Amino acid sequence: MSQVIDEAVIATLADGYRSGLLETATWLNGHMADYYFRVTSEHERLRHLEVIHGLRQLADARLTVVDDREAQKLVVVGRPNPDALSQALLLIGEHEFHRIAIHTADDRSLAIFSFVYGDTPPPADFDWVAHRRDILEGCCSSTDCVPRHVVERYLDAVDEGYLARSYPERIARHVRAWTAVDDPEHVFVQVDRYNDENGKGTRFQIALAMDRRPYIDRLARLLRRHGLFLDRGYMDHVPSLDGKDRLLISSIYVTDAAGKPLGKRQSKIVATELLGIRRSFVEVLGRIYADSDYAQHHFEVLVAGVDIAAQILTAEHSFLDVREVGREVIATRVPLCRRIAELVDHRFGPKMKSPRAWKGLVEGIRDDIRQVEDAGAAAVLEAMLEFICAIQATNLYCEQRLGQAFRIDPAILPKEQFAMQPYGVFYFHGAEGMGFQVRFRASARGGLRLLLPRTAEQLSRVRNKLLREVYDLAWAQQLKNKDIPEGGSKCIALVRPGGDADRMVRQLGDSLLDLALPPERMPNVRGPHGKARSGELIFLGPDENMNPERIMWIADRARFRGLPYHLTLMSSKPGSGINHKEYGVTSEGVYTWIPQVLQTIGVGAKETWTLKMTGGPDGDVGGNLIKILHREQAKRCRIVAIGDGSGCAYDPDGLDWRELLRLVRGSKPIVAFKASKLKGKGGHVTPATDRAGEEMRNNLHNMVVADLFVPCGGRPYTINDRNWPLFCDSAGKPSARAMVEGANIFITPKARRELQRAGLVVIKDSSANKGGVITSSYEILAGLVTSEAEFAEIKDVYVQQVITKLRRFVEWEAAAVMEAWRRRRKKALLSDLQQEFSEEINRLYDLFAPSIDKLADAPHYEHIWLREYLAHAPKVLADTYADRLVTQVPRAHRIAVMTKRLASSLLYREGLTWCRNYVTAESSHEVLLAYLDAWERVHGVFEELRATSLAGKDDLAKVMELGSRRELIRHHLGTTS
Repeated sequence: MSQVIDEAVIATLADGYRSGLLETATWLNGHMADYYFRVTSEHERLRHLEVIHGLRQLADARLTVVDDREAQKLVVVGRPNPDALSQALLLIGEHEFHRIAIHTADDRSLAIFSFVYGDTPPPADFDWVAHRRDILEGCCSSTDCVPRHVVERYLDAVDEGYLARSYPERIARHVRAWTAVDDPEHVFVQVDRYNDENGKGTRFQIALAMDRRPYIDRLARLLRRHGLFLDRGYMDHVPSLDGKDRLLISSIYVTDAAGKPLGKRQSKIVATELLGIRRSFVEVLGRIYADSDYAQHHFEVLVAGVDIAAQILTAEHSFLDVREVGREVIATRVPLCRRIAELVDHRFGPKMKSPRAWKGLVEGIRDDIRQVEDAGAAAVLEAMLEFICAIQATNLYCEQRLGQAFRIDPAILPKEQFAMQPYGVFYFHGAEGMGFQVRFRASARGGLRLLLPRTAEQLSRVRNKLLREVYDLAWAQQLKNKDIPEGGSKCIALVRPGGDADRMVRQLGDSLLDLALPPERMPNVRGPHGKARSGELIFLGPDENMNPERIMWIADRARFRGLPYHLTLMSSKPGSGINHKEYGVTSEGVYTWIPQVLQTIGVGAKETWTLKMTGGPDGDVGGNLIKILHREQAKRCRIVAIGDGSGCAYDPDGLDWRELLRLVRGSKPIVAFKASKLKGKGGHVTPATDRAGEEMRNNLHNMVVADLFVPCGGRPYTINDRNWPLFCDSAGKPSARAMVEGANIFITPKARRELQRAGLVVIKDSSANKGGVITSSYEILAGLVTSEAEFAEIKDVYVQQVITKLRRFVEWEAAAVMEAWRRRRKKALLSDLQQEFSEEINRLYDLFAPSIDKLADAPHYEHIWLREYLAHAPKVLADTYADRLVTQVPRAHRIAVMTKRLASSLLYREGLTWCRNYVTAESSHEVLLAYLDAWERVHGVFEELRATSLAGKDDLAKVMELGSRRELIRHHLGTTS
């Protein structure tokens, strides 16, 4: 039988519900902040009322989310607590929003979080004229007056809905915050106390350029960490002062657990953490920090110490998960870890101790670490301590730093892993990832590379070996930079999966500038115990994943921050630089070796030949090499196989030239090759979208047989000590006759030696791809003497002259190395000879540099140095700016130019054996003087010879060039028979 509810019952219930709603409405009017009623329309408040009334009837404290589609807001309602904002974020999930308003009842029984995802138009009858007048009066009539035109710029830039819902005094605060962020990378934080009709508390005003969701997530964790109640909170997006970005302007009104304003100490701690909110760690590290009471910079230095420990310990402790152990140590051994972190304060902070007192603290901590029974924990703690002791400079005390930067003593690197000690090691660490820069000279150059692992597994494969990878690439660069004044360096930034690659570039680049700027510009970056320090001379270049926007950000940032010679920090800049990809300079150097190699392996001048390569048509080296090969040898060369990150393509009859050039022009990867253009039997285009495709791509360079293999891209040590036999057939014969290494450290030294013993002719990376570094060096030289406008006027001619010079450098080395190989009847390994040539030039440089430094200002040699120095420069630069080349280029750089020019010229002309026999540590100065004398005498004879009408004078000059200097030196040294 059906049940009927009596109408009287319904009426009674309705009366009770109306009475309850009235009570809730009365309560809401009496306990919510006035600003809630200003920014929330009457219709919206009525919709909220029902949800609030239902919540007040429940004892459950869980939050409730409602999608108010009419207001285009996600409204989260619940009882406030320090974790409420984090819980609200979880409830709205991935839903986008552009504005937030948070209101808490003054009795802390209710909080309303409004996440606005749509537009909120102003009321139709809103008086814009009066409102704008009130805002201008509030901004321009106080003691901290903002210029009227600046306020008007702000009012014209922001949206009307934001202006309509904001009191004039609120807009005034925002305008002042907006103008305070004059550096787009800085964070503005202002702290004051409020005392209004809604109660007392502490207000933080924050302005910064940051994405909304990460900001709110990190703010929520900060509130939870300090047990703060968020009474009110607002976040708006506005254009930045320069109009290039958008700023978040946020106001948070907080009280402590007792409902009182924060004390001075706690306010300062919270403000400091807000300044570093973009540096906040996420995931596991974020949770550890949120649950700890470490000072922010102490936690940062401890995490950095664990990552350094992983670089140092992993090789020796292969079964120890250093990071896992390190995180556990930080979380559980707080007193000991805090003492380790405080050592940085005692050595570099405002209240530093004397070196003797500091060493005593170190020894005390070391003694305590020895008492730790867990061997793994003790090893990690000891490595963290060694890192602290190795710090030579840090930006840890710069409030507005984007990340942590440390100059660390290279002596910390274990010699078993790092045989050649670098000149300097920089280490960068922050929320987006970590990085290293290693250099082998005070003045050194090398590329900046971004590694972008997509998964945690990919990250783990590269992270613990990152320092080793940077070191190996820097050493390869040191060998490669044989013809230029700068030594070798490399910089790699490893971005965490899900991290922001652009932010990582900013984190690393700005942190590098913190250490590189002169001390007068960075007084908070000190040497140990206040020791004086000098600025660093750093030269970077483009590498993997460094697009033009990232390159220009670093260049622009160096200018903005006032780095001396800012035009030289980052090479390959669009416009004011020589873009490697645009001009194909690295590939020009790679190609210059190819005709020499083809002749060596017996390919005739008119014969066709085959090529396989890694690195796609969208890459710098691979794409430009395809263009050059088409330009120089389209009728002879057949490119049969290409593999890159996207997949691979194979055609035994040669991949279609027109299709390849289409991909190059469109910067498209090899999987974009149209299968319809394949001609040969078994040809295919295979994307690396599954395991089978990845395996095909990863093994193509091994399986395909070709005359020449040119790796133009790929992970370091793709061919290594274990897998090199895969490059050979069942009889042990290599699948290529020769290899020209267009990519750095594509192959391990042992694998290279084994393949050469098996018959492969190898041109090493330090010889094959030096065109890019030569070009960057000349870009640096131009940047030292010209403005951007002046460089633009000569750029076209300058670039062509640079390309001519780099080809000549490659030809000189190729001729000298191949001649030495033939003299040894090809019994020596060719790559060993190339390595020896590079090392010998660096040895000669080190021997000659002190002498040339002393002789540089000697009147007797002045004309020699000037002639050779100007001859090093491209002709258009020497002709136009000869005076500036002498006056504006730092003396140390000029000395380096002349020293390297002499060292490389001596080796290429006189040979490896002669240099080793005659130029020793004891004889170097005397040989230098003899060589300079011989140089002048031969130069004088050449000038006289050129002035004659003697038949065959050019041939005679070539004969004299071959051995005249060498014989004159032998005569000078008394070694002739």
